[in-house]
Amino acid sequence: MSNFAIETYNLSKRYRLIDAASSSEKNSVLEYLISPYRRFKEIRSLTNFKENDNKNIFWALKDINLQIDYGDVIGIIGRNGAGKSTLLKILSKITAPTTGKAILRGRVNSLLEVGTGFSPELTGRENIYMNGTLHGMSKKEIDRKLDEIIDFAGIERFIDIPVKRYSSGMGVRLGFAVAAHLEPEILIVDEVLAVGDAEFQKKAIGKMQDISRGQGRTVLFVSHSMAAVENLCTKAFILKNGSIMYSGQVKDCINKYLETNTDEAKENLITRKDRKGNGNILFNNVVIMDLNRNLISSPSSGDNIIVRMYYSVIKPGEYRNCRISCEIHSSRNLMFICSSELVGSKEIVINESGYIELLIENFPVSKGSYFFTLFLESNNEILDWIDGASIFDVIDGDFFGYGKNYPNGWNGNTVLINHKFIV
Repeated sequence: MSNFAIETYNLSKRYRLIDAASSSEKNSVLEYLISPYRRFKEIRSLTNFKENDNKNIFWALKDINLQIDYGDVIGIIGRNGAGKSTLLKILSKITAPTTGKAILRGRVNSLLEVGTGFSPELTGRENIYMNGTLHGMSKKEIDRKLDEIIDFAGIERFIDIPVKRYSSGMGVRLGFAVAAHLEPEILIVDEVLAVGDAEFQKKAIGKMQDISRGQGRTVLFVSHSMAAVENLCTKAFILKNGSIMYSGQVKDCINKYLETNTDEAKENLITRKDRKGNGNILFNNVVIMDLNRNLISSPSSGDNIIVRMYYSVIKPGEYRNCRISCEIHSSRNLMFICSSELVGSKEIVINESGYIELLIENFPVSKGSYFFTLFLESNNEILDWIDGASIFDVIDGDFFGYGKNYPNGWNGNTVLINHKFIV
């Protein structure tokens, strides 16, 4: 038997980007009626290309070669749009590669998005049996696992209710419980665990550790949380623009990824390609100021600061009901989120290029390096969303009002809260 649980050879996936305005349902029907053959060729062109046809071609993956040992726990790291989810969908046989091949040896179970593999009309219990059967388990085998799955998911009261009534968190808990307990040789888990609460995430990571270390099974894990990747995985690789940029021991990969983020965060934001949204408005800069609007490069813990987010209107118009958010990340964790929606800000209307300011009082993080992630939408349509928009350092400050000295062993990158002990 091969020494590898997963092997890929020159695995690639490419798509043709089609102008949505010219591909409306009405136009599609008319084109089909006028020329069924022409329409057929257009559909085939999504996977069949001429070598010299580069117009509107997007490579989601390009020449991925992997050899993953049995029992390895592999972290897959990369920005949004790097190709992580595409790779997992190919390995899970949800989509086919354009070129190359993937070989997976053993029973595969995956959790790629909320409700994957569930029938919304069936109850949680019925979905457990359906999933088990689809993965080749007998009714007796599922019976033996049933109580353990239900207990792990923590939804005993709702197990006989149709899944369509579940919240996203309940769906994630049941989905993971099913995926992890149906004895897969290979378990594939995407960022979907971020939907669950912190307690369940910790529980899920513990289960994946049991699967890999205790049972010798293989785990592929995608997450933007470097702490989760470092805690769970032994090895990792970094995807960038559909290609493997770096691979190795998990700590080396995380450090390499953070170094890359630092370099890219220094670029002019308007030129960055690793962003989401329709592009009608783009962030072009973000700076930190004091309350007198003086630029500061390194705020202190406890400072009152203003984060000014500059944007350019690319497509002129009036953008109403705008929601803007600014996330503060450490190198390994999301620290906190500031959102206009959370604090009941008055309606934000944008009709020309400018900036929006965010006031953060008593900046609540300790000494360390941090990143901004910026998000802007209008009428529930994403305009721009960019990770690692800027990197900045925070220096020691008198957050608590009792001097700047922290306890021995303090390692920074920590959220600070005012508190008191009552004795």
